[in-house]
Amino acid sequence: RMKVNCPTVIICPGNGCSSIRESNWYGAMFRILTDKKIPCICEDFPDPLHARRDRWIPFIRSLAENHSSRDLSNVILVGHSSGAQAALRYSETYSVHG
Repeated sequence: RMKVNCPTVIICPGNGCSSIRESNWYGAMFRILTDKKIPCICEDFPDPLHARRDRWIPFIRSLAENHSSRDLSNVILVGHSSGAQAALRYSETYSVHG
């Protein structure tokens, strides 16, 4: 049987969230996924008030590099509001699982 690497989920919040696990649905989603043994990253993003592309895209890439297997495209980005825009911008440059 072939071993399948479960993709790492990265939650990309909307701007204005300085403690994302306490904001909106992000913390609940993180708990649900980790309870199911699905790797999930739910960390505060830099520049939370302005969500600047030059800060968020490299930050998402660093999360993928630090938390994924050797295959950096084995990530699923879940974005909300400006986090969805950042996820789309990231996928313009880098491959993603979903």
